[in-house]
Amino acid sequence: MSTPAAPPANMAATTPQHPANSNASPRTSFLDLPLHVRNTIYHLALPRDEPLELQLSEQNGEKAISASSSSSPPTPPHRLPVALLATTHQINLEALPILYSTNTFTFTSARALITFATMIGSQAREHLHHIRLPTTQTNQELYKQCASRLRFSRHLASLEICGRGYEAGEHVTALKGLMVALKKGGRTDLEGLVGVVRFLPGGEGKGEFGEEDAERRMRRG
Repeated sequence: MSTPAAPPANMAATTPQHPANSNASPRTSFLDLPLHVRNTIYHLALPRDEPLELQLSEQNGEKAISASSSSSPPTPPHRLPVALLATTHQINLEALPILYSTNTFTFTSARALITFATMIGSQAREHLHHIRLPTTQTNQELYKQCASRLRFSRHLASLEICGRGYEAGEHVTALKGLMVALKKGGRTDLEGLVGVVRFLPGGEGKGEFGEEDAERRMRRG
């Protein structure tokens, strides 16, 4: 069996050069799309059917926030497309408000909420709409810090407190600070603020109370 012949040494010189096709369509990038089309794509890619659970972790001695989903492992449609957010600064500015406003963020602790709110900054906090927080911690100072961090969340529609009634009841006083903080941050619909904080019983037995009881306690001075 003979060995294939080597290509001629002068092949590069003898190969005909084809001129570029002047009729070729110019390359189009994502940012060339109209803004309303990009927004439609963001609204398809970023909202999740399930709450996004955020927990406090530590990486190389520094605090960090890690995310997980109730899907384990998450199916492809439920994975958060973080690569989209990191593409360009402009896409990040366009997409993050939609990410924050269309999802429910469930925090495993008050410290996780405080860290997350500090990391994203006051402008991003304005877009948060739905937050869930447990009442497993008894340090009311942490809940006061949560209220302080959320003072610029002018569009906050619900802060759901999950736990047994007696646990949630202990934090009503601290959570009243959320109403004051939101007012200072520019929120004007004071009557609507009462309904922002909602209590979700997380156990069974005596001591639980629902949203109506919570509102009565919030309305009392």
